[in-house]
Amino acid sequence: MKKVILILLVLIALFYYLGWDDSENITQNNISNTTETIWENNNTWTSNNTTSTENIPTEEEKKSTVEITDLTDNKFLNFDDVDLESLATLKTGEIEITWNIIEGTKVDKIIVDFVNHDSDFKEDHYQLQTFKLWDTTFKYRASSRYQVLDFWKNIYTFKAYSGDETAETQVVINLVDNAGNNELDSEEALEKLINDENLVWADIENIEGNLPTSIEYWSPSVSWDTITYPSIEWLKIYSKWVPTMSCWNSDLVSKLIEKETSSRYYWNTCRDIVKDKGISVYVIRLDWDNYIYEKHYIDYTNWLYGVLELAVGTDVTKDNIEEKNNELKEINSTFEKTTEVDKLFRTISDNM
Repeated sequence: MKKVILILLVLIALFYYLGWDDSENITQNNISNTTETIWENNNTWTSNNTTSTENIPTEEEKKSTVEITDLTDNKFLNFDDVDLESLATLKTGEIEITWNIIEGTKVDKIIVDFVNHDSDFKEDHYQLQTFKLWDTTFKYRASSRYQVLDFWKNIYTFKAYSGDETAETQVVINLVDNAGNNELDSEEALEKLINDENLVWADIENIEGNLPTSIEYWSPSVSWDTITYPSIEWLKIYSKWVPTMSCWNSDLVSKLIEKETSSRYYWNTCRDIVKDKGISVYVIRLDWDNYIYEKHYIDYTNWLYGVLELAVGTDVTKDNIEEKNNELKEINSTFEKTTEVDKLFRTISDNM
């Protein structure tokens, strides 16, 4: 009997011993299998997202391209090849589009229409101001500073006018973003505009003595924070802090205009006054039952903000102000008084 009991005890001990060992082995196998599954899943994910030829652009797709197409039977301009290497960075990027006038052709004016549906500033309509009747060659600078150059598809339609005839050529520059978008660092300035109710006023007394005077402008009149020129009707220049900004940063431009107008508004056609010293934009804003169309001059080096009234009208509401903005943008070049004020602000920016 004792032998039987002893044998049973031995068998029970062996059973428990083998059972524990088998459990350990199962656990180890589960861990090993789980680890292998995780590794396989990670490997599959990595393969699908970083090495799959389906998701990686081809070398051709990585390249920026240029296409030049004549849109009309008439042809007044011969366009040169576009050098994409002239684009340094998006912040200061600039591409020159050059051409020559076909011999025997008289071109009266050239208008450039720009569109980029992937850009914050999608459209621009601009008549080349310095183009002259006798020019045989010319260049157009597509610049990110003026928001007429951005990543992806930039479409420029050049309309050359000769008497009653028109010739159109389209230049499409597709810039591939291989390095990520580079925006101007203006968060601090934007934050200041949003939060500061009482922005710093400039030293009006020091500014007054440095303002340009001439037979053309007459002597400026200074009252508190406002500067006017008797010879330039509807122009007011305010002396106040304005942040350093570029046409490229539409958020900052919009926020400043919003603070100045305090009403529903739209703006168009941003340009440098003098490079790295100031910018100008056209602004339409609502004033009760009227709309007011103005050109705003932002001189951030001398802390000056100029407003030139161009037109006043009715029948514009918040529902159709955008449409009216686009309509007025088409005739910006017809507001002759802007030429004189443009010159005044260039003189201020250069001399002060």
